[in-house]
Amino acid sequence: MRLVRKTRYFFRFKYRKGHNIHSPFVFNLVREVFMPQTSKELTIDNQLYEQFHTENVKSRHAKRWCQLYDYMKLQSYCVDPSTYNNEELVVVTSIHCVKSLNTIVQDMAQTEGRVVMIVNGINKNQDSRNWWAKEVKNQVVLDFNSFGVIVFDKLLSEKTYKLKL
Repeated sequence: MRLVRKTRYFFRFKYRKGHNIHSPFVFNLVREVFMPQTSKELTIDNQLYEQFHTENVKSRHAKRWCQLYDYMKLQSYCVDPSTYNNEELVVVTSIHCVKSLNTIVQDMAQTEGRVVMIVNGINKNQDSRNWWAKEVKNQVVLDFNSFGVIVFDKLLSEKTYKLKL
């Protein structure tokens, strides 16, 4: 029984440590931002990092999200989805208002450039799992089990990657 559970756990994360990822963009993103052993030192925006801490985000996630902000060279961010105003990075710390999130996702999908949404707690409860499974399609999606990253870019091929940190 233990072997079956370990096997299921191993195969749930198909793209472990960047293996089997054929998109150069996603491979570099995973290796340089989300893997601490291989990631280069990226600068961390202290204001953004402190804002994550006030929202009770785990420090290791906050650090990686700040590194993502630097790696993708994004210029603006929004941590509270209710104040969204066409920022390049939107961070959702808890899925509480699905209707507003759906409008933000639709708006971001229409953007010409590259924009990113980070959703924390995608597997926290049934509502968040349902929203994540249904609404997040036709984009580059990185599913880290505890949080998800959606990259909206019309030049990238659409795929969902289930990864393990």
